[in-house]
Amino acid sequence: MRLICRLTFIFAALCMAQASAKDLDSHLVAHYKFDGDFSDRSENQFHGENRGVTFCSDRFNEKDAAASFDGINNFIRIPVNINPRNYPQLTICAWVRLSDVEQKGVLISHDNGGFDRTLILDARGDNNGDFEWSAFCGTGEVLGSKEAYRDRWFFVAVSYDQEKEKIILSIDNSRYYKEGKLSAGLPFCRIGSNPGFGEFLKGDVDDLRIYSKVLSSKELKLLQKQ
Repeated sequence: MRLICRLTFIFAALCMAQASAKDLDSHLVAHYKFDGDFSDRSENQFHGENRGVTFCSDRFNEKDAAASFDGINNFIRIPVNINPRNYPQLTICAWVRLSDVEQKGVLISHDNGGFDRTLILDARGDNNGDFEWSAFCGTGEVLGSKEAYRDRWFFVAVSYDQEKEKIILSIDNSRYYKEGKLSAGLPFCRIGSNPGFGEFLKGDVDDLRIYSKVLSSKELKLLQKQ
């Protein structure tokens, strides 16, 4: 009897995981694996335009399977319009390994000066002056998290809910919240820099995804395991 109950539980858990993965796929806007190219693996085919970015080993130590940014002048331009009017709900997530934690560095942004949707290493999110993974929240507001470290892989994610005026920043398994309603930014994004202000990232990026929904903590944990 115990064996039957245990098998039933395992089967139910597998069904729930498959259903969750299917729901995630239905909301996938863009997916950049960076395993030798800058193509979008989603059905939308928002392929990236490379501006000097090279490849490096990913978090599994597989060669040429992640994107490497020099922090000087390189980036990837992607034709994804993440304005709130297009995607009232939005989540962006990726694995990132920093080489420099003493200067601003943008993971992804479409900012045109209004503190528009942006995931960035920034020191303006709190009062301690440390550079932290942060998210722009509109009208000069920045949501901070915890101090960032060099030479280790972080799973970072930001979710925007325009209707509820809420921003959620997730760093590994920690979550941070702030209220904010954002205006329109540029109709495209840059990975590795801010389109209007530079702020070039120095570090490596792996498996960047964009979703048209606010992902739950369970969904983010599911992505972390992939």
